[in-house]
Amino acid sequence: MQEDTENNMTSAEELTATPGRRKFLKDAGLITAGAALTTPISTFAMTGNNKIKSKHRYRFAIGMFMQESNTFCPEMSGLQNFENDVLLFGDAVLPAAKKSLSYLGGILSAADSLGVEVVPLVAASAFPYGIVTREAYEKITGELYDRLASAGNIDGIVFVFHGSMVSATTMDPEGDVLASMRSIVGPNIPITCTFDFHCKVSQRMIDNASAFFYNNENPHLDSFDRGDEATRVCLRIAKGELDPVMAFSKPGMMVPTLYVRPPESGPMVKIFNDVFEMEKDPRVININVGAGFPWCDVPAAGVNVVPVVHKDRSYAEDLAATIAERLWAVRQDFIPTTLVPLQEAVAMAKKSKDRPVVLVDVGDNPGDGTTMDSNTILREMYTQNVRNAAVAAIRQPNVVRQCIEAGVGNDVDIALGCPYRIYGEPIEMTARVKTISDGVFFRNNAIGGPGYSSFGRTAVVEYNGIETLVTERSGPANYPQVFSRNGIDPTRKSILVIKTFKMYSEQYFEPIASSMIEVDAPGQAPVNLSLLKWKHIQRPMFPIDD
Repeated sequence: MQEDTENNMTSAEELTATPGRRKFLKDAGLITAGAALTTPISTFAMTGNNKIKSKHRYRFAIGMFMQESNTFCPEMSGLQNFENDVLLFGDAVLPAAKKSLSYLGGILSAADSLGVEVVPLVAASAFPYGIVTREAYEKITGELYDRLASAGNIDGIVFVFHGSMVSATTMDPEGDVLASMRSIVGPNIPITCTFDFHCKVSQRMIDNASAFFYNNENPHLDSFDRGDEATRVCLRIAKGELDPVMAFSKPGMMVPTLYVRPPESGPMVKIFNDVFEMEKDPRVININVGAGFPWCDVPAAGVNVVPVVHKDRSYAEDLAATIAERLWAVRQDFIPTTLVPLQEAVAMAKKSKDRPVVLVDVGDNPGDGTTMDSNTILREMYTQNVRNAAVAAIRQPNVVRQCIEAGVGNDVDIALGCPYRIYGEPIEMTARVKTISDGVFFRNNAIGGPGYSSFGRTAVVEYNGIETLVTERSGPANYPQVFSRNGIDPTRKSILVIKTFKMYSEQYFEPIASSMIEVDAPGQAPVNLSLLKWKHIQRPMFPIDD
């Protein structure tokens, strides 16, 4: 939920029109007219086209606490990580949420159209990274519980989670937070929650909530709609119109996310089409299918299914089992076969006559919580004598400081990349400092909307014909602006290296790239999950186990 620079947002009526959020994105030029739409999953006739007619004005507490924790990342996510992204309390939540095209924006839009008063608690979000420190977790949850306890009479809670957080305090933060909120408000207050498509699920989460609403799309273009839906269902529960029960099933799968791209492609497309048919049953409120976060070593991790059904628990359990069986039947289809080995990928890019070629480093994708400091592809380009290339990016704050001390135009002796020596050694070099910036750049993000992102202070160093961005923070390298902001014209380079997934970056790079190659390189988020040392997941787990 980055700060938005466009304040002339459309009205709540336009944003909640069907398909509201997509209409806004299309009008803003952030998605193409031919973008696929997800079938609406609301099967009950939702209240809210008009103001509430009863004399009672409903009050909902709302909040957000989300972070995607890579348990194989050697660093932790502290308070600074949240402050770099979103950390707001009380009324300060509302201005940012009103401008958001994500879950909180959908919650506020629906509440406004329904005439529901909102009581903002906390909005905390950090970019994917290592597990959350005890200090950060206790600070944020302490504020959350204190504000909820002092909120007065409320009729419901609508809360935003990612679903794959891990903290030094607990392996199940979402279950911990839900149980604590339930103990504060009692057993009868509905609690509806949104979750990222890559969430995990536990019995404790199910036991302490009323209804879940996962993304149905990857990338998550439907986040606004899920927030809207969670709010409308919460109101129906509060009014006694719905009595939801949830069940869950996990088919024992931990799949890489490269082929998990509903509604565009991959085996999940057929699964969701089946789900949408099942949701036509009037008993079904919602059916959630979660891909899980495959670099999260906790017992609750893995692909999961959570149906939400009106009263009929047995039917919910049957649905969960049926969909889990269908997922298991297509498990092999989730294993990527299109990644190109490192040496071959660099050779292909070097040989190509069309420029630029984009090499996509999926193993060190910061969006999957890595430290973003691998130099594997960079080293291979040096080995193959590649010239006229640029890399975004290597996160190494100490090198950034060295470059700032040396100054633009001067040479500096650095050890670049792999400071933890997990997947390789640093590259010793005497590099030329080309530029230094604050690392802030504008991005037109189709998920969160237009706004600014920051890598922190950023230096560009040049060595043997390759320019490398070195940053203080990890962040999304999905945009050509990452290069141009730092004095590099990406259209004039032969090869560009970006650390992300193709699915998250291709719409931004396709206008300038001749081709994009996803590279099978090592990292803290490898596609081959058997390379990792698992300790806590349930076993057996496909494809880690035979």
